[in-house]
Amino acid sequence: MAERKSPKPDGEDQGGPKDEANPEAEGKAAEKTTAEISPGEESPAPSLEERMEGMQGWMAEIEKRQERSSRFGGIAVLLAILASAAALVLGVMNRQDAATQDDIDELTDKVNDLGSSVERQTETQLSSIDQRLSALEQQIKSLTTRQREAEAQTKKLQTRVADAETAAQAAEAAAAAAEATANSNRGANNP
Repeated sequence: MAERKSPKPDGEDQGGPKDEANPEAEGKAAEKTTAEISPGEESPAPSLEERMEGMQGWMAEIEKRQERSSRFGGIAVLLAILASAAALVLGVMNRQDAATQDDIDELTDKVNDLGSSVERQTETQLSSIDQRLSALEQQIKSLTTRQREAEAQTKKLQTRVADAETAAQAAEAAAAAAEATANSNRGANNP
């Protein structure tokens, strides 16, 4: 990885990041620093050429970061555009499939009409059933009255039959007695 160089206040430069695409500059800077620096000595100030190479490496690194950021930003913008387009398409599709207030009102009216129609039919059927029940009750009362009248007539007829049987028996007994009397009168007349 490359090192960063920053200028010092007294004009010295610590060195900046080396351009990885420029290996010649790195090689020259490395040779100069190792050849010129001895263990006890202070490092010499970089030359103008070394400073320019350091600045170029630093600028190349900044450009790479900026290019990377631009790519990520572009991708993010592209994704945002695609997401908004998808949301727009879904919104249009949903709106086409969604029920409008008019549709809801129409269905409500239909349900209300159907409910009132069912209510009217139910009331009509109930009144018809009530009428039929009233007619059946009248028929039952009429039949009950007829049955009572028939029973009363049957009792009267039974009483008349019993009276007729009694009268018939009495008439037979009277006829038998009259015949016996007539027979006894004939027998007394005919000796």
